[in-house]
Amino acid sequence: MITWKFEKTSFDFQDFVKAMFAHFKKVGGKEMTPADFIWRENADVEAPEHPESVTWKSLLEELENGQQIFFPFSEPNVGNPVRCADGNKVKLPESGDDDNDSDEEFCYGETDVVGVLVTLTKSRFEFCPAIYYMGDLTSAPSMEKCPVGQFEDIIAAFLKVFKKEKQMAADGTKPEIRKKDHRL
Repeated sequence: MITWKFEKTSFDFQDFVKAMFAHFKKVGGKEMTPADFIWRENADVEAPEHPESVTWKSLLEELENGQQIFFPFSEPNVGNPVRCADGNKVKLPESGDDDNDSDEEFCYGETDVVGVLVTLTKSRFEFCPAIYYMGDLTSAPSMEKCPVGQFEDIIAAFLKVFKKEKQMAADGTKPEIRKKDHRL
């Protein structure tokens, strides 16, 4: 399974969280807070005192303490197309479509949300595709790392937006620099 890895110093976690919070606001409206959208995977890590007032700094601190945090990338699958955090809408295959059979590992039900599970090692952020199951009358909410089909390329492009210029230079891509003409 794919995992996107970014050196800690070359990934703008603050802007990533701000973008995710903006997405949460669009999807959930005024009645929900960002904390309502975040799933903490590691029960062994101490939970924050006030999870309703979550900030990018508090999330970073949780990750540094060993927590794994799920950030939803899509809205729940309640209809086609599905809105995503990057502003795109993904058209899901209808049941019976020939394309639907090509991605047998990916199943996206009405109570599922596609996203990424974020882990922080000493030196890098790791983003693993996952699906969060919101639960229903018969089962509790849960999260599973798994392939997310057509969402993977979209998530990868979204995450690359938060790479800092220092990393871009290391990858062989340099920002444009224009020299000033000092002649009059």
